[in-house]
Amino acid sequence: MRLLGLPIQPFLRASNAAPWAAVAGMLSLLLAASSSHALGPSVNVIRVPDAINLVLLVAGDDDLDEPPDVDEPDTPDIEDPIDEVDIVEDETGDIDEAGDLDEPEDGGEGEPEEGEEESGESEEENEGSETEDDDETEEAEQTAQGEAGVNAFDQDFDDEGYLTVSGEFLVLLDDDASDLLNLDGIIVEEAYALNSLDASLYRISVDEDDDVSEIAIALADAAGDAVVDYNHLYEPESSTAGVVTPCPPLECAIPLGWPNDTPSAVRIGLIDTGIDETHPALANANIHVEDFVQHGQAGSNGHGTAIASILVGDDGEIFQGLAVGAELYVASVFTAAPSGELVATAESLVRAIDWSLSEGAGALNLSLAGPPNELLEFAIARTVERGVPIVAAVGNAGPAAPPLYPAAYPAVYAVTAIGPDLMVYRRANRGAHVDFTAPGVDVLAAAAGGGYRSYTGTSFATPFVSVIVAATKDRSGAHDPRPLLRRQAIDLGREGYDQTFGYGLINIE
Repeated sequence: MRLLGLPIQPFLRASNAAPWAAVAGMLSLLLAASSSHALGPSVNVIRVPDAINLVLLVAGDDDLDEPPDVDEPDTPDIEDPIDEVDIVEDETGDIDEAGDLDEPEDGGEGEPEEGEEESGESEEENEGSETEDDDETEEAEQTAQGEAGVNAFDQDFDDEGYLTVSGEFLVLLDDDASDLLNLDGIIVEEAYALNSLDASLYRISVDEDDDVSEIAIALADAAGDAVVDYNHLYEPESSTAGVVTPCPPLECAIPLGWPNDTPSAVRIGLIDTGIDETHPALANANIHVEDFVQHGQAGSNGHGTAIASILVGDDGEIFQGLAVGAELYVASVFTAAPSGELVATAESLVRAIDWSLSEGAGALNLSLAGPPNELLEFAIARTVERGVPIVAAVGNAGPAAPPLYPAAYPAVYAVTAIGPDLMVYRRANRGAHVDFTAPGVDVLAAAAGGGYRSYTGTSFATPFVSVIVAATKDRSGAHDPRPLLRRQAIDLGREGYDQTFGYGLINIE
């Protein structure tokens, strides 16, 4: 039995960019020179006053390999932060700049870097430039989703400082655990049959007067190979966007060797917020949505709407995503925490992965990050064993931050972001787990409630890699296309692999 937890780092926001098409020729030269279920949940819900929820996930405890040791790279040039611009459609269908600036999220941004003022207003100056239009845009996104309601859970920290749902633990079991859950002091809150993962998931509660760690040890002893962990919290990896004109997804993809005919035969699973299915870019797309929000109702659907539009969006006029016509399976997992932030629980993520497998997704996109979790690691390992790649954002906690998960698991494709000048996104995490680089600075995508906006963050680089991984796997028939994609990648930064760009800019050719 292993109980894990570490403090979630603040996700800082900033970006910078220039038009992507301008570097397509240079990248072609670089490339030429390169060497290289239906869930059948059986639910037993017991609400007990003055009780602590405990979520238990019990399953095999196969160990995963640690990330490879890689020499630290020379620090590359990184981008200066700029603020966000909204893009809206005028009555003629053209894209116009709304000109409104979003206030950067709080999170320890510190003093401006050298030369930062030269690119325009400083971050401190821009923080006070939020307009009423920003409030209206956020209100439109919330209206598109509906009232979030009150989410009945409290946040807490595990022993190492990572955010969790207060008092909740998860247990994953390969076999029936009815005897296990008869232990004194345990109340089963919910139970799920994870048919695609061949496991059972349990969330339990224990009395506040009982020692939670002692009960967890008793559970592990009784179950043998049970996986027991906290119900950790995860956040979407988005950031503020830039004031320059953003590039549409297909324009951003030109340096990646994008084909004339987009990959439309693939199935992609998107584990994210909900989406605005009425948006013109998504209204006619082949999308299936399932709700896995654990507490209360889903929060704002802006993040998922943007990612979905990059993947499969098409409004028939001014916007087209990367894989128009592909099937997209959206698992809604994010809710509004008491603090107001969007969070997803480990329980929701595990159930969403199981559902995505049952629907036949060929690759999973997780534009989110948080702490290590034994249940999530198990679900990922079993998914990859079944030949379904998982692609995740490395996170926006900064170059010196510790690895975030699930991207830091060896089985996952860990994606970082660059701008059109090939500079790494200045907030992106780094480390030996980084696999590939993709465009993620000032990417044009759909905004919930209507119109289009510029987005920046490792979240928005992830769908580029997800589509290429799914298409390459489908085309090559490889169980894991990672070795092929490593050879095709365009080397960036120091020669060969490095912890900033990974194997380089992913390439579909």
